Amino acid sequence: MAKKTTESTLSAGELAIEHLQEVGIRPMTAMGAAWIESMADLNREMIGFVADRIKEDVKVQQQLLHCKRPADFQKVQLAFFEKAYRQYTDQTGKLLKMSMELLPRASGGAKSTPL
Repeated sequence: MAKKTTESTLSAGELAIEHLQEVGIRPMTAMGAAWIESMADLNREMIGFVADRIKEDVKVQQQLLHCKRPADFQKVQLAFFEKAYRQYTDQTGKLLKMSMELLPRASGGAKSTPL
């Protein structure tokens, strides 16, 4: 009796997979490698950015520790915030562009149109 239950469950599973493929999963499987590659590029970009920002944070902490006057401290802080703002703004634009190119690249279609 257990063998029939296993066979019927397997058959039901096979039918479910076939149904999913018929209704749209099949086109997505062709995207697999390109999608994974695009996501890896996006992740690599984010990790690189975070690593660079950590290095910058450590560098600024060292500069702050060596400040002798409040004015020097303020100058280092201001430069830090200006640079961080610029870098975060640039990185946001870069990630947005990469994200918009992700689906067309993965689907093998035309490039996305710029905003």
